[in-house]
Amino acid sequence: MSILHHWAVWLWLLCLYLVQQEVTSQCGDPAKYGGQSIQAYLDDKSDVLPWTVAIRGKFGSFKCLGSIIPENGFNGKHKNSSRLNGFNGKHKNSSRLILTAGSCFRHVLKKRWGTPSSYKVFAGLDRLRLFLNRGQSAEPKGIRIMPYNTVNENIWNGIALVTLKKAFVFNKEVSPVCVKSAYIIPSDKSKCFVSTYHKKRLDEDIVRMVPGSVCKFGHFPELAKTKGLCSTHDRSETEKSLGGPLVCLVDGRAYQYGVYLSELITKEAFSFQKQSLHFYGHVATVLDTSPANVFRFIELGLSQKPSSSKKSSSSSEEKPQHGCKHPPPSGKPQKPGSPTLPPCSKPVKPAQPAPPVQVMYNCSERYVPSLYYAFGFNILRHPPILQLTLYITV
Repeated sequence: MSILHHWAVWLWLLCLYLVQQEVTSQCGDPAKYGGQSIQAYLDDKSDVLPWTVAIRGKFGSFKCLGSIIPENGFNGKHKNSSRLNGFNGKHKNSSRLILTAGSCFRHVLKKRWGTPSSYKVFAGLDRLRLFLNRGQSAEPKGIRIMPYNTVNENIWNGIALVTLKKAFVFNKEVSPVCVKSAYIIPSDKSKCFVSTYHKKRLDEDIVRMVPGSVCKFGHFPELAKTKGLCSTHDRSETEKSLGGPLVCLVDGRAYQYGVYLSELITKEAFSFQKQSLHFYGHVATVLDTSPANVFRFIELGLSQKPSSSKKSSSSSEEKPQHGCKHPPPSGKPQKPGSPTLPPCSKPVKPAQPAPPVQVMYNCSERYVPSLYYAFGFNILRHPPILQLTLYITV
């Protein structure tokens, strides 16, 4: 009887594995849902890859691009590892998970994060309109952000994983791209492309990855710790869009490796040749839910219990100070003969990390070489101005 029991368990596990493989094998192949081959999308500029989404702000303005990923598409580990998702793995023909850039949800002027309900995600469209957008749409329910805290604002805010209130149903116009939670880089022979947003239209561009794909060369040493990826471009090429997925073909299927965050310009001293690098945050940094990584997450739209450190700090701030003079209530005078005490000090707020100080120069191209010679490589260009970023260590 025990032998039959063991065989039944093994058979059940095998069936579970085959079902899992069937679900995850549908990603990265639009033809499985009635769409075209990936090469057909790249050749035909009127069609958009079905995992590309557009994210719009509260007042209808375009914020960034993103991508649809399967809920149990990266080894199934994400299903039970985070309360952010809140799904049970039953939606095999739909998904509520979106990968995009963290800066998509950051108010630059107000210096704060937005609320999930202030945004809307659109899928299955090739053009973003103010009204009457075809395809599917949904609001975010929760947002997890992995900040990188380095270089410029877009890279500083890192990449984000969004959970929608309702799932996008897969069809010939909407389907997911494959993704893995492990840190894997594309091979030098891989064909890679990134989604773009230009003149209110969604499109794709072929990209050339730097040798080894990883941004760990001498031009920007501060990027090495992010484990981000870089592609190289000519200055005449189309600029990329924030949050656009970096996708490479592996055995005919599309896998997402990165999320586009920023353009970096390099120029060797005493040389007139410039090189444009595009930086992508690696998807594994926000999908990794190991204890060493989770504490760095910024989560929006979730009710969280305060940590013990927050409780202790708040209790110490609320605790009355002894041996000092508090302001008398309702302007009552101090009683005669009572000892005079020094006034109580105000509680000091804990320091918050902030993006690096940025100095902006609005200058023409003829002044650019002198800036390069004077300050070296770290020149970041965001049209229509040239941005020179200075890093100040206190």
